[in-house]
Amino acid sequence: MTIRNPCWIYRGAAAAGRIAVGVAALPFNFQFADDISPPPVPENRNELVIRRGCNGPVLATVSLAGVARDGVAHELVVPLPPGVGRADLCFVLARSGSDPLWVLGWVEPRP
Repeated sequence: MTIRNPCWIYRGAAAAGRIAVGVAALPFNFQFADDISPPPVPENRNELVIRRGCNGPVLATVSLAGVARDGVAHELVVPLPPGVGRADLCFVLARSGSDPLWVLGWVEPRP
């Protein structure tokens, strides 16, 4: 994980039912020495992508269009497909540009 290609891993998550995620939009206030090009983005959209492991199948995607860009973590409750069980979950906040910088505040399994 780097600031230029962020992902978060929840190892051994009890992923049955749903997962709640706190997502916030922050200003992108980073400089990379002489590199003025924008950071690469994992996808060309603003959404949360949840995968089984870093290279595994996509379990869920949720649009970030309704999340206020106020720097506060807003809760998204995401249904997961049946049968996920205990798994390493990879969270990627795919964005269409470098600003805002989408971040995770917390993750919590829900029944």
